[in-house]
Order: sequence, then C-alpha cells, then structure tokens
Amino acid sequence: MIELPLSFKFRHNQREMVRQILNRLGENDDVGLIAPTDYGKMVVACIVALSQRLPVTYVTSTYQSIPEVIETLRMLGKKKRLAITVPMGRAMIRRSHCKIESCKGCEKQKVAIPLLKKEDFIGKVVDVEWVIKNTDCCAYEFLQNISKIADWVITHYANIPNPTGRGGRLERTGFLVSDEIDKALEPRDMLVVSYTISRKGFHLETSSEQLPMIKAMGIMEKLKEDSNPYEKGHPDHEYELLERWATYFQKQLKWLLDLVYKNPIILEMERIDEVVGKEVSDDVIEKDLVKYALMTASEKLKSYVKIINLMIKTKVFEVFNETLENFNKDMLRKLKPEDRGLIEDLIYILKFNKQLYFKRVNYSPRRNEGYIEIWMVTGKSNFQQRVEHFDKRLYISATFPSNIGKDIAIVKTDIDINAQDFFSHATREHLSYCQR
Repeated sequence: MIELPLSFKFRHNQREMVRQILNRLGENDDVGLIAPTDYGKMVVACIVALSQRLPVTYVTSTYQSIPEVIETLRMLGKKKRLAITVPMGRAMIRRSHCKIESCKGCEKQKVAIPLLKKEDFIGKVVDVEWVIKNTDCCAYEFLQNISKIADWVITHYANIPNPTGRGGRLERTGFLVSDEIDKALEPRDMLVVSYTISRKGFHLETSSEQLPMIKAMGIMEKLKEDSNPYEKGHPDHEYELLERWATYFQKQLKWLLDLVYKNPIILEMERIDEVVGKEVSDDVIEKDLVKYALMTASEKLKSYVKIINLMIKTKVFEVFNETLENFNKDMLRKLKPEDRGLIEDLIYILKFNKQLYFKRVNYSPRRNEGYIEIWMVTGKSNFQQRVEHFDKRLYISATFPSNIGKDIAIVKTDIDINAQDFFSHATREHLSYCQR
C-alpha cells in the first residue's frame, strides 16, 4: 500500500478492503468492489490505483463526479505529484465551451499541438478550461494528445473507444477504475414507435414526435447524396459501396418500422370486434363495451410486440446480418456527431440481443397526457470488451448488475452504513444526556 499523509484516517473497514483488493489483483486482472453508498468507495479505489505503479484511467458515469476524484487525490497527498488530465467528447466541448455550431473551419484546428512532456504537467489538472486559457490549440485535440502521457486520466466512460457503437478516441492502457459500473453496463435502447392517448383515455393517435428510426432513414439519404463522404485518400469507388449499403439499410429500417407500427384505427376496430363480438349479458350495454374496447386497444399492440419478440429469435431478423457485417465507422465520418451517434447506437442495438419493450402511461389530468411507446432494447453491454486492453481493471458499485462478467474476483463489505450512523448518533445523544 502507498504511504498516506498523517492527517488521513480510514473510515469503517476501508484499510481491510484495500488490502483484500490488492491481494486479489495479484492473482486476477479483474476485481470488483461492492460497498454501500457513503462507504467511501472512491477513496479505496484511488488508494488501490495509486498502489499499482501503472498509468491510471478513472472513468465515471457523470462529468459532475470528476472534481470529487481530484479532491480525493489531493486528500491522499498525491495530486501535486501527478500529471492529471480530464478529456471530454468533441461535441460536448464544442457546445459547452467553444459555443459554435460546427468544428469545420475553426481556426484553432489549424494550430499545431506542441510536443508534450509529462514533467511539464506534474501537479496540474489539464482540463478544457486550462487548455483554452493557456493555449491557442483545439481543446479536444490537445486533451487527446496529453491523455497519452498523463499519469491519471479522469473522464466519462463514454470516451473509451467502441468498435461497434458510439465511443471516444481515448488511447490508454495500464490500470482502469470504473466507478458505478452498473451505469456503464446498462442496456442501450431506442424508441421505435410512439402513440398518444386522447384526453378521455379513448383513441390512440400516432405521435407527431420525430422518431429516431425515421431520422435514421433520413440520415441514410444524406449519405447517398454526398459526392464522396470519405476523407481524402480513399478511392472514389468506395462511395458506390457506401451508397448500396445505405440504400439497403434504409429499406431494412422501413421494413422494421412497418412491422412494428400498427395503424391505431385498425387496432381499435380489431379490439372492438374482439370485445363486442362476444356474448353480452343483459346488464351490459353494447355502447359500454365499445368504450371499453377503445380504452383497451393498446392490448392488441402489446400482443403484437410479444409476437415480434418471438420473431426476433427466429431467422426472420437475419436480413440485418449482412448489413451489420459490412458496416464500418469510416462510412459515417462526414456526418454531424449527433447523426453519427444515432446510427452507431442503432447498429449496436440491432447487433446485440435486441428485443422490443412495450410501455404504456395512462392519461391523467395532472399529467395532461397519456402515451404508448415501443422501444427496441439490447440486453447486453460491450463495455467489458471495450476495456480488455487495460492491464488491470477495478469495478466499483453499490450493487453489481446481473450482466457483469463471471471472471471478476469480488470483494464485498458487509458494513451497514445506516446502522453505523444511527449507532454513532445514539451514542452522542447518550453521552450528551449523561454530561447534563
């Protein structure tokens, strides 16, 4: 274990957890820490990472938690000895700091990145604000370059490269800490079809919202219109391959949308036939049955979703296989980041364990709306495959998701923080009472 400042005090059984994790890392490349909220998992993770003598990449589920990691390193007395950088995605830097619509034509992109030496950045935290204040370079490119030499890189897990979907360009090996691993392993989803429910709970109506699937078909049209979406140096004939791919993918998306979308009027008529067509008892008015049929027309939609989910498990959806196999990220290079991200997400969901999910929210006066949505969801995350190139990996969370890999050595604390806090409070109250 590293030497810690005299002012630092372990809480709970943190020292024992550090010792156990270090022992497990001696035998395993992947270790998981399970501990309750407010236990101090970040402190444990930082001590373990500092003990590895490897470049450290600390990924979080939000940028807002990054200052807490930096403060933990300061508390441990190590911040002033490290070169730390905080890279962000290009689109986020452009929107939140550069305040421009597009990076195309930005003068900062023409400024060459100087030769960066780690010793020049010891004791500094190089983030977007630092780059803008101290250089004339593109903040995104500068942070990407310094990330290759920094002792610690602290960033959002989305910046880890992803060969099959949306991801960053971060080039790192060494030791990885993944905070809140349950967030990184959450399944990806995309809205396919949306309906609204009228004010009295009657009648489904097709939502006017622009759906991602419709937008994706429009993006395919953009790809076909560009003269050559590839960067310089690519042979022109590759555009013909791209045009064929985009046309075929566009047709497949339309087929999927036609399969999932059901005309609400037809759904209601089918439901009325089901309900009113049955024998009616004397005390039930047929008009009430029609009303009931209209209010429950979404049940037809729900049953269609079940049928399509069964179809997904058969060879029917193998029509997408060739399209997915022929996809590569260079095809999307000329698209806007948000358009590129949408297509990458869609490709990812179609590729991994897709299924449809039915969601109904009933109309209420307080909410002033009701709606029905059908989502396409993947039950699998490829985050663990994306971080395989790191030498060692530590995953931390209050609860580990069921879809995490089985080859992880788990270290778990049974400390009950709430019980301890209650006991400490009760003890203080008792001592205060005795002193009185």
